[in-house]
Amino acid sequence: GQGAAKSEVSRSIFIIERSEKAQEKLREKFKELGYRVFMAGDPMRALERFRTLPYDALIINAGSVGEDGLFAFTDIMEEAKAKGVPCAGVLILSAEQVAWQTRIGNRPGAAVMVPPATIKKLCAILDELMTA
Repeated sequence: GQGAAKSEVSRSIFIIERSEKAQEKLREKFKELGYRVFMAGDPMRALERFRTLPYDALIINAGSVGEDGLFAFTDIMEEAKAKGVPCAGVLILSAEQVAWQTRIGNRPGAAVMVPPATIKKLCAILDELMTA
């Protein structure tokens, strides 16, 4: 059996994470899942990239990059809506940032992950967004 054509078109994901150790773990996991993985520590890089070359999914760990992560996340989600391209976005918050959930508002295709955050939970959330 040849896999369906869809699986051959690899999906791309942009991950914003400051910690190199976490970057490696996430890169490995998403490569395993068949994604082309782009990685940066600076949230603005994800926004610039999306403007020139949209990707299918976005993960921003605001816990590691701070409030800039929140701003970039909402900007990218707005941009996706304006362009009419689907982008599944997950914003990971730290315990101190949980109140920021309200600032995201209700956005189709976007989800917020609060502690305890695991890669397994992250994949589950993303999977749900991608199939929605």
